[in-house]
Amino acid sequence: MKDILSTLSNICSKTNQLEKFPKGTTTIEDGEYCNLKSSSINIPNLVISIGNETFAHCYELLDVILPSSVTSIGDEAFNSCTKLASITIPESVTHIGGGCFHDCEKLTSIKIEGTNFVIEDNVLFNHNKTEIISYLDLNKEHYIIPNTVKSIRNCAFRYRTNLRSITIPNSVITIGNQAFENCEDLVSVKLSENLITIGECAFSKCEKLESIVLPDTVTYIGCGAFEVCTNLSSVTLPKGISSIEKETFIECVNLTSITIPGNVVNIEFGAFYGCERITSITLLEGVVFIGGSAFDFCNRLKFISFPSTIKEIEYEAFTNCEKIELIIFKSIIPPFINTDTLADSDDCTIQVPKESIEQYRAENSLREFKVTEGLF
Repeated sequence: MKDILSTLSNICSKTNQLEKFPKGTTTIEDGEYCNLKSSSINIPNLVISIGNETFAHCYELLDVILPSSVTSIGDEAFNSCTKLASITIPESVTHIGGGCFHDCEKLTSIKIEGTNFVIEDNVLFNHNKTEIISYLDLNKEHYIIPNTVKSIRNCAFRYRTNLRSITIPNSVITIGNQAFENCEDLVSVKLSENLITIGECAFSKCEKLESIVLPDTVTYIGCGAFEVCTNLSSVTLPKGISSIEKETFIECVNLTSITIPGNVVNIEFGAFYGCERITSITLLEGVVFIGGSAFDFCNRLKFISFPSTIKEIEYEAFTNCEKIELIIFKSIIPPFINTDTLADSDDCTIQVPKESIEQYRAENSLREFKVTEGLF
């Protein structure tokens, strides 16, 4: 899963200077004024909602006046406003999106009116510190999240390249989308033992992350959650998930082996695409579907065993895996296998149940392979 918010850059305003907002404006849309060249913005009193990335990358912005009509500020609304030094959040605001003030490197003063939010140790929380909204510290290398926190908001730690380790207490049950994306120096993550949800691209491009243990309480891992974690060599998948979502581990080039637990039914498109050091894959009984390009370019893969539950393997799921020597199918009835699903290899043998040899040999997608009786 690619950056959810990056598409907003396509709708950024072409305006260089903002003289005044259109009359009657109540909502400022996603990305509407990103890259604006104005040094000061006075938002009119009718505005209720400020969208995602609305004023992101306004590098000249020094001053923002938020009226008492505003109730919601979106994800990364002021991201990379590098000259913004201070801002006051009026009491009317009840929602601040994750990463709202990311990379506002000169922002030394955030004044909170009312009791809806609190700032402690340069971290923005909701009123009772059950949610981390934005991690503002640009220098600290190690952070222990308070045990009051239950949820880490979308983008909360995104691009915090100073972070080397993070400890997430057992109180946390949700990690939001892109929460730790591009934390390039993050080496160590201790996850909550009660974690349930890991959002889309949550740890995407954490290039120094070496290993991670996902507790069995986790029931959902979002698309691209660990994409391009190029140093990740070990991961333990939880027993609670039923699907490995699209591109979850794409281009984790140091991952060497993977065991898919039996509760997993679907492995979606590109889940392990480009994991070029994987040599073996163990699929336990229960896996039904393998999506297109799921293991494409796993070019050191030598062995794979499909369980008896497998029903469908989509197009190019294992193409460019030219070192495969042995494939085992345990299903009596051959699964549906798209053409160009398996890499051409003169040295590859396919083993199948004795009673199903002729059925497998008749499959168009397997006619170029040596199909023999399995010893299982």
